[in-house]
Amino acid sequence: MRDAINESCSFNVEKGDEVEVVATRAGRNALTYTMQLGDLAPLYAVSAGKILLAQKDSTWLDAYLARVRFESFTPNTIQSQERLIREIERSRSDGFGFVDEEYTPGIVGLGVAIRQDGKTIGAINVALPSPRFNPQKASLIRQHLRQVAARCEADLNQ
Repeated sequence: MRDAINESCSFNVEKGDEVEVVATRAGRNALTYTMQLGDLAPLYAVSAGKILLAQKDSTWLDAYLARVRFESFTPNTIQSQERLIREIERSRSDGFGFVDEEYTPGIVGLGVAIRQDGKTIGAINVALPSPRFNPQKASLIRQHLRQVAARCEADLNQ
């Protein structure tokens, strides 16, 4: 996927109330965002985290919302349960987690869940500098995320 869209991609797993980068490939543009192995980020602040939250049932989400404390990483970081609930609902509706400079200034991200035997095991995401993000790029990334997720799930569920 990285080669097809030339943007940084990673596979992330849930680790408590955070996501952890467990595989990553950096884009080859002069201006790029690099996710490092082992990087951790709050579920509410990154695209992989938002799509993972969208997979949760109401009991789990209620407990999460009761314990989460919103840290402000940028001016765009989610700071309320109401906004997070709207974002989770949007992610459920369109199948993608999305962030717009919510964890890292200047970085936009899209993520999609990966399932094995009906259980969500992680999320693939793409992170790119906001100047390169536009409707055409968003469409291309979504298309590739869908394709890669389908291939991963087909391989995992054999």
